[in-house]
Amino acid sequence: MKRVVALSLGIASITYSLIAGSFPEIEKRDSVVSLGNNEVRLAFDLSRGSYTIYKQSDPRPVISEASLRINQWSSTTAGLQASWSRRVVRDALGEGLALDLSFEKEGAPELLFSFVLYEGENFFSASAGVRNSTGDSLRVKEIYVLADAEIYAGYDLSHDFAMVDGFSGGEPRVWGTPLLSADAGQRP
Repeated sequence: MKRVVALSLGIASITYSLIAGSFPEIEKRDSVVSLGNNEVRLAFDLSRGSYTIYKQSDPRPVISEASLRINQWSSTTAGLQASWSRRVVRDALGEGLALDLSFEKEGAPELLFSFVLYEGENFFSASAGVRNSTGDSLRVKEIYVLADAEIYAGYDLSHDFAMVDGFSGGEPRVWGTPLLSADAGQRP
């Protein structure tokens, strides 16, 4: 009976630690604030205005030195005051945690970015906006959450690599040439 109780407690603690590790957490060390779970982690350096994304199973970054940009204003612009907050999210994608970032500078609109990580998921949802405190009219024409990013550096992507045509999304293309696979046969 003692063995059964000890085994049951051991299984319960392992199960609890796996479940507890899947809900996102935010932690701050020095100027870096990180949003992560047991799958992925986004580390945003507030002093530099850039971020890196890691898979927890690999020390190499998937995305590095990425910055945020709306029109001509970037998170890496000198003199910006960066701040952050956390927010619990419950929406159609599930429950998660948001890392809300704000960048302010006199004479410029406040840049607002949010990264959401959902419980048990391995992707981030991103959104952006501005708070116009300049008194001038403002038209948002461009929003970038991966500005100046280095993607998959150090990874071998030569096997099964294809880029999807971003204009229509209807036909996979590699560097402007229609992609043919062994299953697709010959092009007409």
